Amino acid sequence: MYDTVREVRESVASEGFDVKDSISATARDVDFVVTCLPATQHVDDTLNMEGGIFDSADKGTYICDVSTILPQASIKFA
Repeated sequence: MYDTVREVRESVASEGFDVKDSISATARDVDFVVTCLPATQHVDDTLNMEGGIFDSADKGTYICDVSTILPQASIKFA
């Protein structure tokens, strides 16, 4: 898992989660990615930025976004 907040990463790592240091490291070599972000722009950035999910995930990786975002954005990202 990955979170932008270092303290969150440290907290969940202490509970046994496999915590990564970047979105890129999190999205590589996995079968699926789940995102849960606060706004449409955050999802857009996470998917499309250099080193983001679309840039890093292997072809065929399932991506499930459970964020509260605009329906039109979900259609665009699909």
